[in-house]
Amino acid sequence: MIIARAPLRLPLGGGGTDLEFYATEFGGFVLSVAIDKYAYVTVLRPPIERGIRVKARINEYEERLDDIKNELVRECLRYAGVTERIQVTFSSDLSDGTGMGTSGAYAVALMAALHFVTRKPHAPKILAEAAAHVELELLKRPIGKHDQYMAAFGGLKLLCIAKDRSVAVVAPEISRQTMHDLKNNLMLFYTGTRRESSAVLGAQKEAAEKQGGKDVFEYYHAIKDIGVRIYETLVAGDVSRFGGFLHEHWQTKKRLAGGVSNPGFDHLYDEARDHGAIGGKLVGAGGGGLFLFFVPPRVQAAFSLFMQERGCEHVPFAFEPWGVELSMPFSPAVSLRAKS
Repeated sequence: MIIARAPLRLPLGGGGTDLEFYATEFGGFVLSVAIDKYAYVTVLRPPIERGIRVKARINEYEERLDDIKNELVRECLRYAGVTERIQVTFSSDLSDGTGMGTSGAYAVALMAALHFVTRKPHAPKILAEAAAHVELELLKRPIGKHDQYMAAFGGLKLLCIAKDRSVAVVAPEISRQTMHDLKNNLMLFYTGTRRESSAVLGAQKEAAEKQGGKDVFEYYHAIKDIGVRIYETLVAGDVSRFGGFLHEHWQTKKRLAGGVSNPGFDHLYDEARDHGAIGGKLVGAGGGGLFLFFVPPRVQAAFSLFMQERGCEHVPFAFEPWGVELSMPFSPAVSLRAKS
C-alpha cells in the first residue's frame, strides 16, 4: 500500500494569471503558499483482482481501463501505463469545489504514487508537469498549472509562467518573520457552498475568445499588477498593505464572467469589512468555497463569531513547507518526500 499526500494552496497574488487562455498570450505571475490541508491518494496492488477499483465519490470496479468513469483516474493510469491490478482511493481534508486546488492536488498525489509503483522519476517538476498534462491536455480542463505545481513543490513559491507554458519555480526572498506576521492576519472561512471551477473558468475562457478578450484580459492584467505589488511589498517585509491589496484584487476579480460572486457573497463581504476585515476574496475561481480575509489579530475573536453567526465555518490552517509526500505505512524502509 502506498499513500501519497499533496498539500492544497492559497494564492496570495496573481491568482488566475496561470490560466492557459491568459498565460499563453501574456505570461502568468502567481505568488502562492501551500497549507496544512491535503489531498490523499492510496494505491494498492491487489493480489487476486485483475481489474481496476476506484473508491471516490462514486465507487467503481471495471476489468477494462476504458470503462472507468472517473476521468482523472482513467487518464492518469493510462499516462503511467498501468492498466490492471490496481485500487485507487481518494480522500481530502477539504473537498473539491472549495477553491483550494483539490483536483490538482489529487492529480499530483496519484501521479506520485503511480511513478513510484512503475519506478519512474518522481521529482516535483516531473510530477507537476505530468499532472498538468493529464488535466489540461487529455481532459481539456480550462485551468492552468498553479495547483499542480504548488501540490508538487509546497512551501511559498513564485510561479512565473511563460507564453510557451513553461513554468519557473522561484523561492521568494520573503523572510520567515514576514510570513509569520502575514499568517497571523489571515483567516479562512467555509461559506457552505461548493462549485465546479470548470464552469466559472469555462465562462471566462469563452468571454476571452469573444472580441479578442479585451475586457477579460484587462481584468487579468490588473490582477497580475496587484500580484506584483503584493510580491514586492512582502519582499520588503511590509504586511500592513496586504489587506488593501486583497480588497483591490477582489473588486477586480468579481467583475470577471462566470459567476465569481453573487449578491449574497457581496453582502457578506461588505459586512465582513464592517466587522474588521481589511480585505478578502473567495479563493480559487470563485462562486463558492472559502473566503480568505485579512483581519488584524485584535479583532479576530469577534470577527470569527460574526462569521459563524452568518453560517460560515472557521478553518484554521498553517503554512506547509513540503510538497507531495509518499509513504508505505507498513514498510519500515520507505518514507519519501518529493524535494524541490
